[in-house]
Amino acid sequence: MTVRNSDKSVIQFLYGEDGLDISKAQFLNKKQLQFLSENVKTLTQDELLQQLKKDPDQAFVEAHAEKVKEWKNSFGNPLEKKRKSPFSYFAEYVKGRAGDTVLSRGQIERLWREADDEVKESFMKPCVPCPDPVASTYQPDAHFGAINERIDQLLEEFQPFRKKKSKKEFHNVMKLKSMQSMCAPGEPVGLLAAQSIGEPSTQMTLNTFHFAGRGEMNVTLGIPRLREILMMASKNIKTPSMEIPFLPVPNLEAKASTLRKLLNRVVISDLLEKIDVTTVLQVQPVR
Repeated sequence: MTVRNSDKSVIQFLYGEDGLDISKAQFLNKKQLQFLSENVKTLTQDELLQQLKKDPDQAFVEAHAEKVKEWKNSFGNPLEKKRKSPFSYFAEYVKGRAGDTVLSRGQIERLWREADDEVKESFMKPCVPCPDPVASTYQPDAHFGAINERIDQLLEEFQPFRKKKSKKEFHNVMKLKSMQSMCAPGEPVGLLAAQSIGEPSTQMTLNTFHFAGRGEMNVTLGIPRLREILMMASKNIKTPSMEIPFLPVPNLEAKASTLRKLLNRVVISDLLEKIDVTTVLQVQPVR
């Protein structure tokens, strides 16, 4: 699942850092979970799930996922947790037990050196690193249940189920959709990326379009269109509008209304007020 260039050099060890094809992963987000949970019966593919679970490594995948889950339940999210050494935990413990007594750094270090192995080991347990994510240990497109951390967190936070069986069925559907959404081997991702970024990056800013064809304005000194989009684009895209000035001519309102109708989009619902459908059964044809 690596991304490589023409001379086989590695660009990414996993496409998009999660291996998912964006065109297939549109339902793998928080907003669509409720819709998927309401259609679990329709989306469940029992035969395919049974075949995938026959994989000899399936038990190891589930065991590793459970190991990661237990660590997070005990110590919290590793991304939100500050890294500390066993000595740091020991220093906090000693300061808490000392009360109003102020201990110097040298005294705390001496207590740490004099502590036996059992005491030191008790402060080493919180420092055990979290196991690697399942998707980094087992190949996601070849092992059922090897989902990335983002999808796993979405499933853990989404809890509308009253029955444990319903929750398990939904998780199986999401794991299968994640597996089916992986980018296919041989996909020309470099070509797609170049095509997507190439066209807007060659445009210059639209603020200079008034000076097209005038060399003295030197429009190429403007910022590229892509940078303008990133800096100026609004998050709330509005319907485009246009203002047309009219000369003071007779029947101005009627002419303006006629022009407005020519520019407006007309759908069939604007033309029809009523539709009557009549059916006739004719047994013998009339010649």
